[in-house]
Amino acid sequence: MSAIQTERLTIVPFTHDLALAALRDRSEMARLLAATVPDEWPGPEMASYLPTYARQVEREPERGDWVRLALRSADRALIGDMGFHGPPDAAGTVEIGYRTAPAYRRQGYTSEGVRGLIAWAFGRPEVRRIVAECAPDNAGSIRILEGAGLRRVGTRGRMLRWELRRPGE
Repeated sequence: MSAIQTERLTIVPFTHDLALAALRDRSEMARLLAATVPDEWPGPEMASYLPTYARQVEREPERGDWVRLALRSADRALIGDMGFHGPPDAAGTVEIGYRTAPAYRRQGYTSEGVRGLIAWAFGRPEVRRIVAECAPDNAGSIRILEGAGLRRVGTRGRMLRWELRRPGE
């Protein structure tokens, strides 16, 4: 498991040790990451998912390569979580997701991270398609997905559905 490096970000695997530290001891998590962890991390979705995720990554350590934490390289600040909902399914599809802490929004970090994640995913032969969902009123996420080359392909319930196929497919 290696980090994904972009111009301003280091996107690291969210390992089992990090998940346990996130659940138990924020200072231990900061030590393991060699980073500062803002008070607003994790957001509500990740906070509710952490116990389940810790069990999943304990059983399937490779999941940590797909679920990641984004650090601002300049000062090693944890700015959010971004990655995929897990390894590719049998059809080679992964779902991308991201949450950036409020203090780091509207600075291009999420767009940069999403582009880095897409390049990383398509560098793996088993990934053939990347999908995403977002609410129709989430203008920021819509801009990020469009800017990364995903195209809107429909809806599921109240959510917009997006996809990007491997180049040449």
